[in-house]
Amino acid sequence: MTIQVAGFETRYDTKTEGVDWVKIGPKGLDFQNTQTWHRVESLRPKADPTRSDSRQADTLALMEARWSVIEPAYLSWKGGQELPETGTPLAAWNGVSPSAADHLRRMGILSVEDVAAMSPDEAARLAFPNSRELPKLAARYLDSESATAQAAKMETMEATIAELQAMLDAKPKRGRPPKNAAPEAEEAA
Repeated sequence: MTIQVAGFETRYDTKTEGVDWVKIGPKGLDFQNTQTWHRVESLRPKADPTRSDSRQADTLALMEARWSVIEPAYLSWKGGQELPETGTPLAAWNGVSPSAADHLRRMGILSVEDVAAMSPDEAARLAFPNSRELPKLAARYLDSESATAQAAKMETMEATIAELQAMLDAKPKRGRPPKNAAPEAEEAA
């Protein structure tokens, strides 16, 4: 299940200095009806080095996948930048300087995907050096990001398959022992 970020806010309590909250929901048709608020710190993945069972590995993988969607939007929000409806915020990409990112936002370009979709003429009109190469750089960044996510997913799947195979191999056999195993038992006695 993929998620979508709806917004952020900081809530103040008399005992604390301020806690950041994020509103998230599943991507798709039910997004408006199923949004929930969560503390940002509770969604940040933390591995427990003392435990290494499969449930923790699955939970950690799920948290990392969720955090990979939330973190760029959170960093953008903390930097005082507008949150894009879809895509990776410009603040999460180091392909442009903060001043260039501000210039792009004023033009209505809010995400790396928007930069990758720019025409060569639009890129040439930008007021900073090497602007014609910017859409290509954005496309390469998005390709490498998706390749990294696929590699992490494959690694998780391979580890899960190895765990399942080990469980199947270690499972004791039920029923009566085979006839050829009986003489070995008598020799041991």
